[in-house]
Amino acid sequence: MPIDIRTVSNLTTGSAAKKTSAPLKANNRSQPGAPSTDADSVSLTETVGVMARAQELLASIPVVDSDHVATVAEAITTGNYEINSEQVAEKIIESEQKHPN
Repeated sequence: MPIDIRTVSNLTTGSAAKKTSAPLKANNRSQPGAPSTDADSVSLTETVGVMARAQELLASIPVVDSDHVATVAEAITTGNYEINSEQVAEKIIESEQKHPN
């Protein structure tokens, strides 16, 4: 059963992380409509806390390098941006080879 860590709250990280158990009622398949008497449990370990923290850190990293964009924009504006046509051609060929039609 997959667990979506985005919906898990109050996680702790580090070596002293506690295990959290939440009892879940199991379906009694032998008699439809009968109340459940069995219980399963789910343990969320330190790994889930570490994964949640990693996801938070990744979410905080900007997708675009604003400093680089500003540098390139300034070079274009001042007419100092040089295009290496050989490198552009190589990247186009490489892209086409990786993703044919």
